[in-house]
Order: sequence, then structure tokens, then C-alpha cells
Amino acid sequence: MLNILHIWDQAGVACVLAKYQRRMQGCQSKVIITSNADKFGIYDFYSSSNNNNNNDDNDNIADVVASPQDFVGTCLKRAEKADVIHVHSRADMVPILRKRFGDSKVIVLHYHGTDIRGLRKYSLPHRSIASDIAIMAIYTARRIKNRSTNPQAQKMADRVVVATPDLLELAPPMSVYVPNPVDVDHFRPIRKNPAAGERTGQSDDEDNNSSTKALTFNTETADLQLVMQHFEKSRLPYELEVYDRTKNPIRYGDMPAFLGKYRAYVDIRYVNGKVLQNQSKTALEALACGLKVIDYRANVHTRLPPEHDPLGIASRLVGMYHNLLENKGARRLQL
Repeated sequence: MLNILHIWDQAGVACVLAKYQRRMQGCQSKVIITSNADKFGIYDFYSSSNNNNNNDDNDNIADVVASPQDFVGTCLKRAEKADVIHVHSRADMVPILRKRFGDSKVIVLHYHGTDIRGLRKYSLPHRSIASDIAIMAIYTARRIKNRSTNPQAQKMADRVVVATPDLLELAPPMSVYVPNPVDVDHFRPIRKNPAAGERTGQSDDEDNNSSTKALTFNTETADLQLVMQHFEKSRLPYELEVYDRTKNPIRYGDMPAFLGKYRAYVDIRYVNGKVLQNQSKTALEALACGLKVIDYRANVHTRLPPEHDPLGIASRLVGMYHNLLENKGARRLQL
């Protein structure tokens, strides 16, 4: 049995990987996270405490630690039984794990975006002055910590993985790009049965095609002013609605139904003044739900690219884990 422990998570990627790795014969996989990181209800969705997802595959994937102060100690305890420790974003955990376990464990460090790219400008929700000050302090502390811990963690990890191709230029040599998986059990074309209000698993083409409503999100990392300027220059035939997720988070379990209200998702994102060329995870989820996705070049995408198939990605990673287990201590082996 291959025992995989995912430490931390970004946008549900670790949970999706763990879910589909569990479907592979001879694999056990779990995610450990803290409760204060669950702004969008992702870990509630992928834990046994959620009784509303109607999917046994989601049960007990996420092990939610109530107190952030207990996180490191709990990780070390859970890691004792793991063969592979897959660390998402938390580069600070890699030296701690390596010091405790030496070369007895395979450690993978997975970057998802601003954890290696950095973030010079971010949006504040302005819920209160105290809230804004707290958020600014978190981002400042995170930037300082990443600057000091990333180089050390990269040297100590058996493999460095990045979630988007553009991050390869920021990562060390021999890093590997692994596409973001989408939980296609959860994100799929849907329509509601008027009588029962239930999901049928089929898209409602008539409703989608009659609407010109398009959606984009305002997030903490996006520069909305640049996004709107870009959209207006594109002269796209859509009525764009900007939903502010910094003030009104949408629960992960509710996201497919929310996306289904729109015909298209506009995937234009600026971070640190630069447009991001890769498709966002939200855009991929929108494609899985049957929406059109419009990228920064005004290209229209209609299908989820096959490289984001969750089982295929899970299988690829398990193959990488086995390769590393057979060559412990030999860093940066290629897939």
C-alpha cells in the first residue's frame, strides 16, 4: 500500500488529487489542513463532516486541524506512516519534515502561483479596518517567509512540481509541470429538474445559448482595474458581471450551480501588473460545467482540455512517487 500525505492545499487541488489517487489500486491518500483556511468550504466538502455531498468518495479525504498551533505537530505525527509527503505551497514545512525523517520519506514540493511568483498588489475586502490590517500583515509575513524558505526547501525536496507552465521559469531546474486536476464528479454540465430541483448531469443548452451573461471574479490576487480595461478593449459580445469573492465567498459545494447561471466565464487575470496566460482553475471548472471560457486573447474555449483529467494526473503523480521511492536521495529525477 502506497501511503500519501498531502500537506496543505490550494483551491482544492490536493483534495482532488487525494480523491482520485484513492481510486487507484494500492493507494491511500489524505490531506491535512487547518480549519481557518477553509474560506470556501472546500475541506468541509471533502471531509466526513459533510453529509450533503452524496458521494462516498469525498468522505474523510481532508483531515481538518482545528487549531493552527497544532498544525505542524499533527503533520509530523501523520507523516510517520506516510511513504510520500506532498507539500502544497508550505515550503516552510519541507525543512521541518526533512530534519525529522531524513531520506526515509519522499518529499514533493508543489507550487501553485503566488507562493513562488510573489504578490506585490492585492485586493482588500474592506470588511473593517482591523480585517484589512490583518490581511496585509498575513501577506507581508508570507512574502518574507517565502523569500527565505523557498531556496532551502527546493534543495531539500525530492521533486519540485508547479501547477502552471509559467511557473517553470521561477522554479529550479528539473522542476515538473503537472496540470491542475478538476473534480469532474462535482463540476459537470448541469440543469435543474423543475419538479424536483435536482441535478440531471445534462446541460441546458437552450438556457445557456439564450443568455449573454458572462462572469468573472474579483479575488485578493487579481488587479480588477486592469482586467476591466482589457475586457473593454476586447469588445466581447457579453454582459460582464463581476462577482466579488473577497466579500462574498461562494461555497465550493455550490459553485457548479452558481456557474450554471452564466453562459461564459471571462478568464482575464492580472497579477503584479502582468497578464496570466494559463487558464485558471475556476476557468477549468467552468469548462467542466459546460460554460464557454474566454481567455485574455479573446479566444473562446468550449471543452475541458484532457490534460486536466483528474485520474490521469493522479496516475502520473503516483508513477512519479514510485520512481522517487526507488531512487531515494537522488534529487530532481525526471518523469
